[in-house]
Amino acid sequence: MKLLKCEVCGSSELTKNSDGLFICDFCGAKYTLEAVQTMLKDNKIDISGSSISIDKSSQLRSFVQAAADACAGLLYDDAARYAQQALDINPNNPDALFVMALYFRSVGDENKYNNYCFRANKYPSESLGLVT
Repeated sequence: MKLLKCEVCGSSELTKNSDGLFICDFCGAKYTLEAVQTMLKDNKIDISGSSISIDKSSQLRSFVQAAADACAGLLYDDAARYAQQALDINPNNPDALFVMALYFRSVGDENKYNNYCFRANKYPSESLGLVT
């Protein structure tokens, strides 16, 4: 199931248990068959042109929301992990960049804090509006 990714942590390692639930091997999130089918359906495949691209906007939104929630709870290590997963999908997402800035401020790295703040302000039109 390498096409299926956990919406919480981004892991592609999900295992189906005896009750028919899919469980993320990394974070333990549980998904019903219906949820898995929806997740697969949400990853729309565009076959126009000569290349294939997968729409990962729902994954991006999930990672940014998880990062924002972790940041609001002052769980900056978790917030940075989720923000990095969002940045793996869209390196210019200002919400994820801002969360990374907050993480680096929390660990006392003012240079990286300033760098991420600058980058976040550079791409305001790509904001999902989840981090304010």
